[in-house]
Parts: sequence; C-alpha cells; structure tokens
Amino acid sequence: MVLDTAKITVNMLVGIPIADANIILTKNSGISEVQASGEGSTFNFDQLSQMIEMTENAAKLIFEIQEKAIH
Repeated sequence: MVLDTAKITVNMLVGIPIADANIILTKNSGISEVQASGEGSTFNFDQLSQMIEMTENAAKLIFEIQEKAIH
C-alpha cells in the first residue's frame, strides 16, 4: 500500500518565534504525526490549530502539484 505523504514544518510568529511544528499528513487519511514545541514560551490550542490548518492547506497544494507532475 502506497500513501502519498507530506512532511511540513510551520513556525508561529508573533513578532518573535513562539512555536514551531513538524506535521506529517497523508493525502487520503489525514494527520499522521504532529510534533510541536514552544520557542521560549508556550502557545495555545488556537495557535496549534492555526498551524495545523496552514499545514493542511500547504499539503493540498503539494499533492496537487505532485499529481500534475506525474500525469
């Protein structure tokens, strides 16, 4: 079984870096892994949700580009 996957790193900035996350998504199954950490401070659930949403949008674009490249 082959799964299309994307690993994306996203940073949350509020003037200075406050968090970064590495998120792995599959094309059809959703999130495979989330690894996030605060950069010298904490971050809240809304900020984590924003990072995940940005990653999902980027992954959709990556999958579309990959699909066009192989067809």
